[in-house]
Amino acid sequence: MVVVLVAGLYLTFDGPYEPGDPWLGATLTILIVIFGLVGAVLTPAERRMLAIAQRGAQAGGGLDDEYAAVARRYAACGGLVSLLVVVAIFLMTVKPGA
Repeated sequence: MVVVLVAGLYLTFDGPYEPGDPWLGATLTILIVIFGLVGAVLTPAERRMLAIAQRGAQAGGGLDDEYAAVARRYAACGGLVSLLVVVAIFLMTVKPGA
């Protein structure tokens, strides 16, 4: 994601677009939101699911309801991130207002 951000900023300042273009600001906002969701929800959920799975393997049991709840939250956030990526790609392709 850092590479995408740096490449986008480089293309913005080197290309024919202005940093004030609405589609560009919206796309950068989406990228920042994705950064936040990955850091605040997805990465901690992955760690939690791993810990639960390891605990279940050591106990000789399967996955419990706690794992299912974390996995649902992870899947919902992952779906939102995927939707945001699609919207960002749309904005970068169509460039509304440019």
